Amino acid sequence: MRYGATSFFEQQEKARRLTTRLVLLFLLAVIAIFVGVYLAVIFVLRAGSGHINAWWNPQIFWGVTVSVGAIITIGTLYKMYVLRRGGAAVAQALGGRVIDPDTKNPLERRLLNVIEEMSIASGVPVPDVYLLENEDGINAFAAGYTPSNAVIGVTRGCIEQLSRDELQGVIAHEFSHILNGDMRLNLRLIGILNGILAISIIGYSLLRSSTYRSYSYRSKRSNTSALALVGLVIMVLGYIGVFFGKLIKAAVSRQREFLADASAVQFTRNPDTIGGALKKIAGFTSKISSPKAEEASHMFFADGLAASFFALFATHPPILERIRRIDPSFDGTLPEPSYSAKEEIMSSAVSEMESATRMADQGGVSSYLSKAKGMQFEITPQDSVKSIGAPQNGHLLYAADLLNTMPQQIKELARSTLGARLMIYILLISEEPEIRVKQITHLEEHDIDGVVGRLKAVEPYVKSISRESRLAVIDMAIPALRRLSQRQYENFQENIAFLIQADNKISLFELILVRILMHSVEVHYYGTKGRSPYLYRSVASAKKEIEILLSALANEGAEEDEDKAEAAFLKGAKEIGLEVDIVRLKKGQYTVEQLDIVLSELEYSLPDVKEKIVRACTAVIAYDGKVTQKEAELLRAVCESLNCPIPPFLPASDQD
Repeated sequence: MRYGATSFFEQQEKARRLTTRLVLLFLLAVIAIFVGVYLAVIFVLRAGSGHINAWWNPQIFWGVTVSVGAIITIGTLYKMYVLRRGGAAVAQALGGRVIDPDTKNPLERRLLNVIEEMSIASGVPVPDVYLLENEDGINAFAAGYTPSNAVIGVTRGCIEQLSRDELQGVIAHEFSHILNGDMRLNLRLIGILNGILAISIIGYSLLRSSTYRSYSYRSKRSNTSALALVGLVIMVLGYIGVFFGKLIKAAVSRQREFLADASAVQFTRNPDTIGGALKKIAGFTSKISSPKAEEASHMFFADGLAASFFALFATHPPILERIRRIDPSFDGTLPEPSYSAKEEIMSSAVSEMESATRMADQGGVSSYLSKAKGMQFEITPQDSVKSIGAPQNGHLLYAADLLNTMPQQIKELARSTLGARLMIYILLISEEPEIRVKQITHLEEHDIDGVVGRLKAVEPYVKSISRESRLAVIDMAIPALRRLSQRQYENFQENIAFLIQADNKISLFELILVRILMHSVEVHYYGTKGRSPYLYRSVASAKKEIEILLSALANEGAEEDEDKAEAAFLKGAKEIGLEVDIVRLKKGQYTVEQLDIVLSELEYSLPDVKEKIVRACTAVIAYDGKVTQKEAELLRAVCESLNCPIPPFLPASDQD
């Protein structure tokens, strides 16, 4: 199944509109709760007091509205605060343990290898991976607010029961949720439902309180009975709200699962990957035993709850229907899990681990890498937009080849907390002797873990990283950097800042490289920023920011050729109809700090605005019809900074 040219942005826009509709539906439920609570209060007051005779009392109505609204708002905001770290909060609540990026466990290593391949192929930063160790059912989930702070969670049953191909199908399904904008929607559903649930909890508390008081203060039993009635009504109304909220949640989830299944088949080009996993689930189980499973039920790969009596509450389509959509020839035969199958899977994981090490040690260049190395690409703005969020099987093969032929020393560096920092430092250390001495001296004096002591030993390996591999290696280092302590991370930030500023200049790529790094790691330490994701709703509203970005891209690509820079800039401006509204800024008319702010701000644009920005950026770097590896790398870095993951550029014959 192939999607249209703007699939990624269309899916992002659909998710945004769906969120708006959901908020409206929940708002209707909240209004119904307001009215119900108001009527209950008026009924009790009319029955117990002679002072209130009319059913309409504005003072009581607004008192009830403010009180109930405050409870729902506080309940929602509290849950969103708990979830501020994105997917990590969900994974930990479900009992997940983050897998060490440098794990030597064969099953865990296989899982991380599959996820690294998917990340490189799709342009998504490598996510943290959590293992739900006490869950024997076959299941998985993706959670987070953006691709840069997503996490993947899998159950023990998933890695023990599935072959590598089947595991790849499950992970491809979860990556489609990341790319289609489903994760943010899923977290918001949890927050809103918690707000409505808070009403029923308050009602239950009132009911319990009145019951206790009825035994303690028998002379005021009429008052406590009235309070009990109000509490009971509020509790019932709250649960009714939760009832309808769960119906909405289930309906939305079922709709998105079919899309994710189709995307997984498109990604892997093999229906037996996800199809095989679904068949094993149908023959075994996908149940999650965690007490928090219900809250996150709409996030799982397969239904994580016990079978519901009401099909309307099912968060996933019937599993046999999912299988038949993927494999129309399915005859109903299901595999049965066995201990021997688990042993075979473990044995194959060990063999893969040993084989990967041998291939990396032998070196060499794969067919995909050799074809891509040093070549120029023919890319149009439409091509770049079409590829975002829509990786093909060729990208997956490219990623697998890249990892298989990457020197083992580089992979080990990227996957360890010490090595990841050292690798980033080396990439930023200048070739100029005077600046280099200044930078290394700073690291010797200020790095709290003394990583610079290994610099000479590993620098040749890091310097050998090809331009084609550099972004992939940086993304691979992100999980290890998230394992730093708060003090280590702050020290790392300070050292990075010094290395960049040591020569009093920074290239555009260096800026964006560091932005990607911090953008993907910072949320782990500080949580998500509490701001609207839609700062720019039109290209016109962002024209000043776009002017700076396109100017920087044009100036970087032109290499001091003013005519070339002007031509490239104009092509980008014309692509989105801004040729009259913006003018190219020369170097010196904007600062690196301004550009950094621009990239931060443009991230908070509507999907269709981001689409136009990507088209304009592509037009700038491809103004002469050709894109070099350096320019392709630069475009990918800009897109990643905007949370628009773009796959690696491949020769046209290899993309399908």
